[in-house]
Amino acid sequence: MSAVQAFLQHLQVERRMSAHTLDAYRRDLDALSAWAEPRGVAVEALDAESLRQFVADEHRRGLSAKSLQRRLSACRSFYAWLLKHGRIEVSPAATLKAPRAPRRLPQVLDADEAVQLVELEPEGELGRRDRALLELFYSSGLRLSEVCALTWRDLDFDSGLVNVLGKGNRQRRVPFGRPAREALQAWRAESGGGPASPVFPGRNGPISQRAVQIRIRQLAQRQGLFKHVHPHMLRHSFATHLVAGGVDLMRSALPRLHADRYELYASAFAADLSRGLVTLGRLTEGIQVVHETIARVEQEGGAFDMPELLRLRGELEAHGDNLDAAEADLVASISLAEQQGALSWRLRAEMSLARLRIRRPVQYPLEQLAKTYARFSEGFETADLRAARSMLNEPAA
Repeated sequence: MSAVQAFLQHLQVERRMSAHTLDAYRRDLDALSAWAEPRGVAVEALDAESLRQFVADEHRRGLSAKSLQRRLSACRSFYAWLLKHGRIEVSPAATLKAPRAPRRLPQVLDADEAVQLVELEPEGELGRRDRALLELFYSSGLRLSEVCALTWRDLDFDSGLVNVLGKGNRQRRVPFGRPAREALQAWRAESGGGPASPVFPGRNGPISQRAVQIRIRQLAQRQGLFKHVHPHMLRHSFATHLVAGGVDLMRSALPRLHADRYELYASAFAADLSRGLVTLGRLTEGIQVVHETIARVEQEGGAFDMPELLRLRGELEAHGDNLDAAEADLVASISLAEQQGALSWRLRAEMSLARLRIRRPVQYPLEQLAKTYARFSEGFETADLRAARSMLNEPAA
């Protein structure tokens, strides 16, 4: 059995990953194997420079930044597993960074469209099921796979909570609202399902995910919505409308994020929230949000995105004319990004520091920024690199 096959078996048997996730890992590692084979090197023998060349070749071949991030993530997991089992001495993927993918805003229904969709009048023998399905999606923000897998024993109508087995086989309890509870109770009274029965049955067991996707598209068209409505759009709409209820609601939710989710999303969540507060003229609160986030990240043992958090706080301090504190945070961000091998984050912090020092008697040495810029692999083009090139007055690549 090859190293890749053994790793995939580990993901399937020990990590119990879903078939979709397993297929994604298989495709990414097959691409790596196909790249290494004509070069006469086994994938477990590749070094960091080879992996960097692999990513650059994939980028030149037309893969998007998002696909490259996923491909490199699969490589990191694979080599971390090899390292843990003593098959290699050092992970060649540990410090590699893929190009930053542009952040695209998710497509959502506005509040009126959401109400128009979920408040459809039940028609036909599956009318009550359809109403319950839509209300539950929009009221809870559950994933498609989670809704399809629900049984009646997972629903607690007294507390308004549903037990969900989500990604990574993690169990959590999610609240759902009164309209969803009433629609679900009406559907159960009609369907007569027992505790172990699927909430939304199909022909042979639970309803299929594809059947739900098709049905939601049909219901949206019936309600006069001609967007491409799908289950994940309802999930995004749920989150967007929840946040739109007030930026303070986001702030109250921040400390309750689970530790592993907090480490993954700390900088992004704090950045969005703090910028929202600054837009509302609440700069001091924005800085405090980032400060609280940094304190918790340190308490949890540190996070990979600490350089970004320090840079964010530094920029906010500079916005409030607290230039000494801003410079201290940006210098710390540069140092930590260098320790982590996170060149993109270092580049961003150096540009922030250069902009800050324009306002001060001492100028930031652009020679250092030029050195960091030059350390990026050929074949990459990101917004950060374009900004740095502009600051350095370098010609386009």
